[in-house]
Amino acid sequence: MYEYFNKFREKSLEERKNTSNMIKSKYKNRIPIIIDCNNKLKLEKNKYIVPSELSISEFLYIIRKKLTIKSTDAIYIMCNNKLMNSIDTINSIYNNEMSDDGFLYFIISLENTFG
Repeated sequence: MYEYFNKFREKSLEERKNTSNMIKSKYKNRIPIIIDCNNKLKLEKNKYIVPSELSISEFLYIIRKKLTIKSTDAIYIMCNNKLMNSIDTINSIYNNEMSDDGFLYFIISLENTFG
């Protein structure tokens, strides 16, 4: 169902750690994020390097602009099977939910808000 996660995780843990460490050393105050979504949504990019002080609501706004969805559709973001609070910063989520490889893994889901 979530193809990109599986494809990305085929790489060795050491290789993924090296990649996240390289990103964090090159881009200070940014967080490496991997996003996946179900087949209803299509993202052109699955890897993001996001400012650490960005809120989830701001991040969702950026992602929403990259999707072709109706205005009545709401998108939700989950990490480690938990729904993310829109006021949390990427940094606070990263500190609590970071994967062993140094990446933050998000799943984007779609919900029709008006029926």
